[in-house]
Amino acid sequence: MGVAPFYYVWSSVLVLLSGAMKGTAVISADWIAMVGLMDDATAGRLFKQMLAIMNGSDAEDPADLKMILSFIRRFRADQEERDAELSDLRRQAALMRWHGESVAPADNKDPSPAPKQREKKVKSVIPYSSEFEEFWRVYPKRKGKVKAREAWQRLLDGGFESSYLISKATEYAKECDLKHVDERYIKRPQGWLNDGRFDDDFFTGTVQANLDAITDGLDSIFD
Repeated sequence: MGVAPFYYVWSSVLVLLSGAMKGTAVISADWIAMVGLMDDATAGRLFKQMLAIMNGSDAEDPADLKMILSFIRRFRADQEERDAELSDLRRQAALMRWHGESVAPADNKDPSPAPKQREKKVKSVIPYSSEFEEFWRVYPKRKGKVKAREAWQRLLDGGFESSYLISKATEYAKECDLKHVDERYIKRPQGWLNDGRFDDDFFTGTVQANLDAITDGLDSIFD
């Protein structure tokens, strides 16, 4: 792939990231090096898939682009979580004002201790069902609860059974435990639900080894 065509494609990608993700994306040298080896067609598919991600598409990522797209999806999920948490803080502040409680300004530089009433916590106003709370308890990564609950409700409205989702989340947690998956690589509950990952087959310690694969591996060693 020529230097100039790649430069313009990758520049467009960075512009999209900075616009859609508020300019906080950090692209490491490893990712840039990877994209630098792509031909025009592959870079074009990457660009197209990134547009789909930013538009909320749940389409399956192409196999050869999964690694770099998973980085982008993880960052987007982090951004959505931060937005949800900020929204919760604003909602709590509004409730405190409604009940006549004072709220310290964000730029308050007064070093004196805050009055006791400022420490009062506002109870969550989001109606979490007992079934969702059970799902949240067994899922191996409890991040982004508000968005996860929205994805959960969409699935229930679409006819899925809560017991099935809880069972599959338990299997996924078991697989992550058996494979010692680092938490940063565990799917966030919102994405896990939205992507239909609950229909995957998870390793829970009962799957037999693939003897054909093992035999092929031994043959390659002794060739």
